[in-house]
Amino acid sequence: MTRLIALFFTACVALILIACAPPASTDQPPKHPPKETTSESAPQSDDGDKLLPDPSGRPYFPKGSGNDPTEWSDQTKTEVLARMKEPSLFDQGDKRPELEVRFLWLRSFDDPISVRVWSTPEGHFIRTARIRIKKNKEEPSLPGTLVETTRVLDAAETKAFTAALTKAALAAPMNETEKNLPGGLDGADWFFESYMEKTYQKLNFWGLNSLDLTNYGDYGVDTSKVRDTSSLLKFALTLLELSKLNIPKEDIY
Repeated sequence: MTRLIALFFTACVALILIACAPPASTDQPPKHPPKETTSESAPQSDDGDKLLPDPSGRPYFPKGSGNDPTEWSDQTKTEVLARMKEPSLFDQGDKRPELEVRFLWLRSFDDPISVRVWSTPEGHFIRTARIRIKKNKEEPSLPGTLVETTRVLDAAETKAFTAALTKAALAAPMNETEKNLPGGLDGADWFFESYMEKTYQKLNFWGLNSLDLTNYGDYGVDTSKVRDTSSLLKFALTLLELSKLNIPKEDIY
């Protein structure tokens, strides 16, 4: 009798396990597979002309600012900044630094780089963001791996930053002559943003490292209306030095 009860109990357990077992796999993919998301994925917009917001949902640039005339459009800049997890300097709400500047360097054949410095009661901070792309001179590609560092500037670094900032012509908006300076297919976009004295400003120059205004006078460009671009170059190079990225000279263009 005891043996029969044991066999009966075992049979019942087996039936329960069979009933609860999942259906056999058919080796077919699901109709709606989950989307893969990684830290290296690039944000995508539904509209090809849509400017992406920053991680907090705030716009990077003023509404209706339009695309600048250089190779890298405002849309591309917002895609890179969003991938770098950089905040908006244009709109940061009520709590924002009294001073904040950012240099975004978009090169045709090398890693995009952003260097941002802002002031706090504790001192000046610097955040460097770099997107590591496949090193392929013929076919650069995004997205890549984000590498970023944030630290406080020491006294000597703060002095160097302040001196370069004081001389840099960041405050005035770009005039029509500056907006229509010739660009190029291969080169680099030198993009500056600043929030100083409660005013936001953005400037964009193509190939700032090799910009020679004396060549443009023969083409009817009134170079007297172009600001001191050498001060902007000095400021950008100072930020790159403070970033401690050690960019080779041949990669500065």
